[in-house]
Amino acid sequence: MAPATINPAELTTGQKALLASPYGFGRHILGLPIMDQPERKIGECRDGDNLFYEIRENDAQKRVVDDLDAHGSKVAARTANGAGKTTILVPTATFWFMAVHPRAKVVITSGVDRQVREQLFPALHAQKKRLKDWRFNDADIDAPNGSRCVGFTTRDGGHFEGWHGNKGELYDLLQHDGPLMIIVDEAKSVQPQIYDAIDRCTYQRLLMVSSCGAAMGRFSDAFGPDARCFKRHQITAGHCPHADHEKNKELILRRGLNDPLVRSKVFAEFSGNEEGALIQLDWLSRCTERAVAHRDGPANYYCDFAKGGDENVLAEARGNRVRIVAAWREKDTMRAVGEFIRLFRQHGLTQDNVQHCAAGDNCGLGAVMIDRMHELGWCIQRDDAGARADDPERYVNRSAETWGEGAKAIEAGQWIIADDEQLQAQLISRKQKPRSDGRLQLESKEEMKARGIGSPDRADAILGAMRKPRDYKPRDFMTASQGRDFSLIAQLADEQAREGAQLAGAACE
Repeated sequence: MAPATINPAELTTGQKALLASPYGFGRHILGLPIMDQPERKIGECRDGDNLFYEIRENDAQKRVVDDLDAHGSKVAARTANGAGKTTILVPTATFWFMAVHPRAKVVITSGVDRQVREQLFPALHAQKKRLKDWRFNDADIDAPNGSRCVGFTTRDGGHFEGWHGNKGELYDLLQHDGPLMIIVDEAKSVQPQIYDAIDRCTYQRLLMVSSCGAAMGRFSDAFGPDARCFKRHQITAGHCPHADHEKNKELILRRGLNDPLVRSKVFAEFSGNEEGALIQLDWLSRCTERAVAHRDGPANYYCDFAKGGDENVLAEARGNRVRIVAAWREKDTMRAVGEFIRLFRQHGLTQDNVQHCAAGDNCGLGAVMIDRMHELGWCIQRDDAGARADDPERYVNRSAETWGEGAKAIEAGQWIIADDEQLQAQLISRKQKPRSDGRLQLESKEEMKARGIGSPDRADAILGAMRKPRDYKPRDFMTASQGRDFSLIAQLADEQAREGAQLAGAACE
């Protein structure tokens, strides 16, 4: 008999029967577009003669939710972008479980708090009109039969423990606890300690859904070493007639079928790379001593100045080889300035040539440190991360341009990058942010820290050094604090040289 959760008096006999089926509940009571027919080709994603994938009507989503019907089910579904995991799979599983099991509990978590607050619960709240007499709050939902849904994120496994459900499938009206289902959305980004805490909970259902990222972690393991413990599903863009296939085609044309981002977003496949990362892990294997022939050339240096507990870093690019000269922590900024100058001298730089081959991050504390260097006669160039890019049609600012051009060079295997585990981790850690105008924008360092990722000081320095000296536009070398211009003569000389070149060019014409 159907429990009194959705005003049974308003339901038809057929609808009441559907309460027992996750698919039927989602399709006919919630009105979600879950299909139940066998696969049938209805279209193609192609560019001329190039077929990228077929588009098929199918029951892929139905199979995912129906696998939750059995007591003790553990279901893992890896999906393409736009497959409906947040808008279809999670709402169907959540509300079906709450409706058919009195006093049930559904705990929903994700790797990112914003995912729960701004995507998951808005998708659940979309069912308010259909679920009468249910109480919807910002991060919890209560059903008339005593069932409850709670959503939250935490990085502390101890905060996740303590969730337990009744071990049986038959519930006496006097029993306090109903069964427990745990739903992990964007499961690839959830920390290992949270999965350890989930293992210590007494749950009767587990659903893990996510797009694919790197082939590592507990979600990936569900399709590898732990595969026998899970009912597994893969939903590609071809299984989703409602997906944005034109957008997928553009992505494939821009990056290629074998690009890790394409394999993840379109084909729901794991890779050795993190989804959304500007620089991919496998690219770095192209930038080794064995893979790239060394070409000698002049040296270029870049200073990344520390803020808080971050590292001061001096990087050197010599020819096509780039390395970290030194990286250290120093809270005393003037002592750090002295160390940079000592390193300059150690590597043959002088007050006369430093401005032609060295630059530094002019943001925040860096501006003060460069001021002091200038006062001491070491007039390195100022590099403003937030300044206008040299190519503003492709990059939002100079920082995005430095990372974007560096990423292209790394992908092409143009550099020999020193074997530095910290450096490699930082290079692949920064993600790009989608923009409607197509220009490259990086996630902010604040956003990185919110993901638990520290400031990429070594990566910033390396990528800054990879920009050739001629790529640096003439900068303002005036010290902000003293108003002195230590580079006036050099700037005038550069202007005279440019004018001479223009006159020579005119004479040749």
